[in-house]
Amino acid sequence: MILDDTTERSPAEPDRPRILLVDDDVILRSLAEHHLGEVGFDVTTLAVGSSLVSTFRDLKPDAILLDVMLPDADGFDLCQALRQIPEAAHTPIVMLTSLNDEPAIRRAFEVGATEFVAKPVNWLHEGHRLRYLLRAAANLRDLEQARETIMQAEKEWERTFDAIEDPILILDRDLVIRRANKAAARVSGSDPNTLPGCPCRDVFQCRMPTADCPARHALSSAAPVHVELHDFGPDKRDCLVAVSPVLDDDGQATGLVYSSKDVTEYRALQKELLHAQKMESVGRLAGGVAHDFNNMLQGILGYTELIELQLGESSSIHDELNEIKIAATRSAELVRQLLAFARKQTAAPTVIDLNATVTTTLAMLGRLIGENIRLAWVPGNQLWTVKIDPTQVGMILANLCVNSRDAIEGTGHITIESQNFIVDQAYCVTHPAAKPGEYVMVAVSDDGCGMDKETLDNIFDPFFTTKEVGKGTGLGLASIHGIAEQNGGLVHVYSELGKGTTFRLYLPRHRPEASIPTAPEEPPAEALPRGTETILVAEDELVILSVCGTSLGNLGYEVLLANTPSQALALAKNHTGPIDLLLTDVIMPEMDGYTLAQRLEGQRPGIAHIYMSGYTANAVAHRGILDREAPFLAKPFNSRQLAEMVRNTLDKRLESRTV
Repeated sequence: MILDDTTERSPAEPDRPRILLVDDDVILRSLAEHHLGEVGFDVTTLAVGSSLVSTFRDLKPDAILLDVMLPDADGFDLCQALRQIPEAAHTPIVMLTSLNDEPAIRRAFEVGATEFVAKPVNWLHEGHRLRYLLRAAANLRDLEQARETIMQAEKEWERTFDAIEDPILILDRDLVIRRANKAAARVSGSDPNTLPGCPCRDVFQCRMPTADCPARHALSSAAPVHVELHDFGPDKRDCLVAVSPVLDDDGQATGLVYSSKDVTEYRALQKELLHAQKMESVGRLAGGVAHDFNNMLQGILGYTELIELQLGESSSIHDELNEIKIAATRSAELVRQLLAFARKQTAAPTVIDLNATVTTTLAMLGRLIGENIRLAWVPGNQLWTVKIDPTQVGMILANLCVNSRDAIEGTGHITIESQNFIVDQAYCVTHPAAKPGEYVMVAVSDDGCGMDKETLDNIFDPFFTTKEVGKGTGLGLASIHGIAEQNGGLVHVYSELGKGTTFRLYLPRHRPEASIPTAPEEPPAEALPRGTETILVAEDELVILSVCGTSLGNLGYEVLLANTPSQALALAKNHTGPIDLLLTDVIMPEMDGYTLAQRLEGQRPGIAHIYMSGYTANAVAHRGILDREAPFLAKPFNSRQLAEMVRNTLDKRLESRTV
């Protein structure tokens, strides 16, 4: 069939391959159509090359026979143009020419020809050649489709692999990483592209003995191993680890699939829950016996007073009776503390100005702590109101000040201060018992002996005390904890052994019923001031270090994280770019934050400083650790306080340089 622009193009018969022949020789086209038609092909012919591309798109032939020299086009150029069409990528193209020389052959294959045939053509022979080329093209298309399917499957696998939030590693028998998902790279602090080929032990800074390695146990046993690891990885997290061997046909382990689940926050919540359950159980017991105990004490006091009235003050046993009354009164105070701990103490909450309430207790607190300890009161400005029984405030302050007094040898300082505080999600991450919202904070700080970690873990337990027998009941802090919970608040303690202690009581802001919001509103992230400067953070508490790094990174800053002062100095020495700001904890191992700042000033003249501490600014400043004018963040701080302090400090540094 010869086509021109007016010829109707009909589809090929079923199972007859379509052949498109382009040649200006009428006899050759006629012979090709006849002989190839007899051997099972459906042949369409063109005399010119100008309509070849459009004809190909309409006809979609299975193979093309193309003359090199056409009256209106160059066959080599046409072949090259066809190969630019995706549908023609694997279509066999046979070049026909009477120029049977090497340059022509080379040129044909360079432009994408499948075969090169010299005229005159043996059409029977070419029919067999076309059958072979069509089978080869079909195989090539199948191969290409299979390759595309494999590539798509690989991409889908990679996307799925990287979408898993838990770190996953594929290891060989030598525990060298073959593949790692993005979560594994994030946890290790590595570039995902650099992990393959690295020993797993080095990447995750594993410190456990080789004999205890769960991966080695899985290899040797050819069975899955599940274990919980503590202080694991660079961030020292608690993780549930599962290692499964990949077995060959003989049941031998050829590699491993390693996955881990970070359960640090879960374990913290679990610990909080167990503690709450324990406190609830003890609270029920205390609440159950306290009222009966009070009744018995009332009887003791009542009969003692009756005996005193009958015998008179001149009685020889008057002093003994008075001691009974003192003991009964002290027992009643103990019962009152038990009820406060159990959150069953009768209370009359009223809306109060906490500053005014604290002020009324200062004289009493001064008498409690004695003249050798200086008591400082720093009230916050425009303090929100709270709803609490004022007598409970007095009880809390008395307990805390007495504890501070007992922790100070000789002379010392106790500082009471108040301020408004917004608890945000960042604070809740490190304090699972907290809820986001607006609070009024009152803090009591001292420069006494401080507490170790074991003591801090138990201070709110009832009857736990570090005081000598007869000098403490172990109910003071437990009752403070109970009062805080009874009023919807919470208590946080920060202490360094040998340095001092700060207790913070957070009480919810009181709002009239009509103005209570359905949920606490947090400022949108985009409202926080941002920047692109480089900030070095030095903090020995890994959770706080991680939170600061994440918060500042989200605000656009480049962040360098150091867990110790020596690591901070090394980072500052090796970092090639500028470091604009040091955000450092005040009290750390090796050296304090002030000394670190001075050392860094020698390496990086003009670097700005922000100090942070679990103590309040007033508690730190009076010890001479810091200049009172130094930028200071009191822990816990929220993301807005951090963002604004950092931005303000950097802006002041820039202003001082431009003046």
